[in-house]
Amino acid sequence: MALVFLCMSLPFNTVKAQSLDSIQKAFPNEKAVMLNHVYAYNISLKDNQPYVESDETQQIEYVLGTANTYSGQYGFSHSDFQQLITYDAYTRTPDDKKLKVSEFKTSIDKESFVFYDDVKQTTFNFPAVEPGAIGNLHVSWVNKDPHLLSPFYFSANVPAINSELKVTVSKDISIKYQLMGLDTSKITVSVEKKHRDLIYTFQYKNCPRDKSYRDAPGFAWYSPHVIFYIENYKDDKGNTVPFLSNADDLYRLNYSYIKSVNTQITPELKHIVDSLTVNAPSLESKARSIYSWVQGNIKYVAFEDGMGGFVPRDAGLVCNRRFGDCKDMASILTEMLNYAGVQAYFTWIGTRDMPYKFSQTPLPLVSNHMICTILLNVKYIFLDGTDPTCVFGMPSSMTQDKEAMISINEKEYKILKVPVIEKDRNTVNDTTWLEITPNGLKGKIKKTLTGYYASDIYGKLMYWDKKNMIDDMKDEFVRHQQIPP
Repeated sequence: MALVFLCMSLPFNTVKAQSLDSIQKAFPNEKAVMLNHVYAYNISLKDNQPYVESDETQQIEYVLGTANTYSGQYGFSHSDFQQLITYDAYTRTPDDKKLKVSEFKTSIDKESFVFYDDVKQTTFNFPAVEPGAIGNLHVSWVNKDPHLLSPFYFSANVPAINSELKVTVSKDISIKYQLMGLDTSKITVSVEKKHRDLIYTFQYKNCPRDKSYRDAPGFAWYSPHVIFYIENYKDDKGNTVPFLSNADDLYRLNYSYIKSVNTQITPELKHIVDSLTVNAPSLESKARSIYSWVQGNIKYVAFEDGMGGFVPRDAGLVCNRRFGDCKDMASILTEMLNYAGVQAYFTWIGTRDMPYKFSQTPLPLVSNHMICTILLNVKYIFLDGTDPTCVFGMPSSMTQDKEAMISINEKEYKILKVPVIEKDRNTVNDTTWLEITPNGLKGKIKKTLTGYYASDIYGKLMYWDKKNMIDDMKDEFVRHQQIPP
């Protein structure tokens, strides 16, 4: 099936309808303005399964003389799940010349906390950037897994005159959507029937640029965006097939990732568990010993490659390697604990950077993390192997108050909320003694920390370079002089 381009670049005369002068007046002090950002999806059926193509058009006008800073590192992402098909970029100069981008560079788009993943970033520079020049980018993809459709964010690092998502859906497919973020009142939604398709259009006119807030929640909490997903579709016999209509559908998908993991425990892992629990007087003491061993002996390394971003590796392999990502840590914890007689379960969860809940948004994007949950003395306890400083019985700080999807067996799961640790268990007692002496001011500082504050400093002590330990400790205990107004 040939790729259908859903949104072509707008004619030059259209984008120039607003003069440079009017744009400068409407957006004072902005270096550049997004004239149009249109992301279009075409969701249809192919071989009796949902099939998704996507297409993006961006048109950015450079407004100030310093706008050339925006020409560097412009680009787009792609991966095994979002297969790149075509791309094109060029500059339309103020005197109506078209200068095509001739050089594109593709590299791994690695997050600072990820050792490896399969996401690639293609970057380039728009040529001849000056006030009044317009950079044009057009990219198209095939989305290989329709379960993994990305949210559309209306805002970017420059204001947008028109920011728009357009979803064309075949008559045999039903979708749902949610508007997310602090203020979605300026997003207009329309649904149009065209031939036998439905076209959903989400539009935000004159969208302000992103703002960053120090110590604020994650971007998804406040930035306006649309989440959309396939609810169900009709097969060639007319039967309605559930896709992601509710949490049951999501659990079936999630369970397919773990059903073939840890079919048999290895002799090495048996030996380690036996040695850790041989003198343990209770199931709780066994669980504590195993959790502590994994925290101290398995190093967390984020490694996401294709389906490796969803399927945990066998516990035996993780044990041999002595490293793994969050799913691998959950895998080895679950296997060791179950062998020791402690009921342990794979658990999907989202960190506090994300505002979503399984009970409201039954999608894979809700969970960007995996942990292990145990049932001990009629109480569920959440164990995060990726945090080497987390105390048994306390959840990792980034998972507090989040919904967890716990895999009991093939048919059964639970959605539970991770507790928030009481404030009086997280304290900092910071004391300074000062003394005026003939030689000047001297004194001493003492800090007493409990809970997550203690875990945080413990983690720093684990990873601080011994050569720089004194300087690091000085930074930790520094007192900043207050300058009066």
